[in-house]
Amino acid sequence: MNTNLPKVMQPLGGQTLISHVINTAKANSEDITVVVGHQKELLKKHLATIDPNIKTADQNEQLGTAHAVKTASHLIKDGEKVLILYGDVPLISSETISALTNSDHECTLLSMTLSDPSGYGRIISNEENLALRIIEQKDASDEEKKNSRSFYWGFIGRWQPAQVSLKSNQ
Repeated sequence: MNTNLPKVMQPLGGQTLISHVINTAKANSEDITVVVGHQKELLKKHLATIDPNIKTADQNEQLGTAHAVKTASHLIKDGEKVLILYGDVPLISSETISALTNSDHECTLLSMTLSDPSGYGRIISNEENLALRIIEQKDASDEEKKNSRSFYWGFIGRWQPAQVSLKSNQ
């Protein structure tokens, strides 16, 4: 991308990437918070044009997805159901979001299996295919990097701040 705009503000089909994600998410919830970091003032102005009710949380250092969620934790009530989406993944459907939010499981991750998962975090699972943890590629061992199941689209679960554990730059 040869532009000065933040990645989430890149155009796609007449809208920005993040506006696609927000508009899709709004089909399931009006309570939306966006974590902003790089060029945050520009992004906040843009978000206000999408919906002035969108809340923002400042991530002053970009230290990964888990860190981004932690920066927004003051806006989340204990036990509240939380859906985490990426602002630069505009093709998620409202049906997929609905399936995530209506899951009977305590926690649900949406993942993908790639032939080359370079650049993506990995989901480390047990024998029953239940996720044990998510690890950023840069923090993964050589063995963990062989895992092709990657965290991608979203997460839903009840907020349990005591369970948040960040290591390295996650």
